[in-house]
Amino acid sequence: MVKTFLKLFFCLVLIHCNGVKAEPIYGYLKTHDNLNIRVARWEATGKKRGTLFFLQGMGGFIEGYTDFAQRMNNLGFDVFTLDWRGQGGSSRATKKQTLLHITSFDDYVKDLEVYFAQQKEFARPVIIVGNSMGGHIALRYIYSHPNAVDGLIALSPMVDINTQNYPYFIARSMATLLSNVGGAESYVFGFEQFNLDRCIASFDPEKYGDREKYLADCVYLNSHQNLATGGPSFSWLAAAFESCDLIRDYDFTSRILIPVLMVTVPKDHLVDPDAQRELCAIMPKCRQILYQEGHHNLLKDNEKLIERLINDIDRFVKDLPTLQKGIPQSILVMNNVER
Repeated sequence: MVKTFLKLFFCLVLIHCNGVKAEPIYGYLKTHDNLNIRVARWEATGKKRGTLFFLQGMGGFIEGYTDFAQRMNNLGFDVFTLDWRGQGGSSRATKKQTLLHITSFDDYVKDLEVYFAQQKEFARPVIIVGNSMGGHIALRYIYSHPNAVDGLIALSPMVDINTQNYPYFIARSMATLLSNVGGAESYVFGFEQFNLDRCIASFDPEKYGDREKYLADCVYLNSHQNLATGGPSFSWLAAAFESCDLIRDYDFTSRILIPVLMVTVPKDHLVDPDAQRELCAIMPKCRQILYQEGHHNLLKDNEKLIERLINDIDRFVKDLPTLQKGIPQSILVMNNVER
């Protein structure tokens, strides 16, 4: 245990154990309802290959993805990101500091619209990398702004929720009921205010993959508790179910016409992999790849899987001109064997 914490300490002192040197350039934007959203960017040096907008998942924070941003910088991409309202360095909509609370996913989409509207020029192509909830919000944004970006890489996207030990109908009904009868700003069962001991004790190798990355985030958030999220509210969960209904509608899905790379973890404990498969089958230019040994947040998984993911992202960008022309997926698979 002592050795683990010494290693974590040196990781935090250096900020990044994997050779990351670039620090993000921070900023803020005002939302339509006057909240502060923290944003950041990492600029690539040398010849630029394009721009990535990285959209975090539930509870994410900018500093947790510096390594990924640097890897993308090294491949020639400028990287932009933001902390969603209610998490990271952005404003909270509740007095419970570590409660992720929202009443409608429409607010996330509006925040993203403000963010894109503030940007002047991008190196093309412009690609969204959406992680879990970020992939969900990306789909909603692309539906409303079909020409805004050139491609989407959806990592374990929240197409529908894995209710785990609760039957889906019961979990959804409970979320709706409690969000309407005084429990809207209560933590969903199984979550509570962030604290270090609980964060460390919650590690499960079947769910989170890389132990050192997980513990490093726990330690970092303990010393930066203004960035921490303990879990979602029942209002957030009810809103998530409603928004999932929207993106799974055939009329919605069939109108996502840009190339999409769907990265699915079959044993995902938070989102439904079958719903991802069904969604990808409807989108005209969607290619799905499976990470059989992966975990929900692939960007926090072991180094072997992260390297594979970086290569798959790089390959998707190289294939993008062909994908945009609507070349059948079978041809691409023949040329680039799926694993």
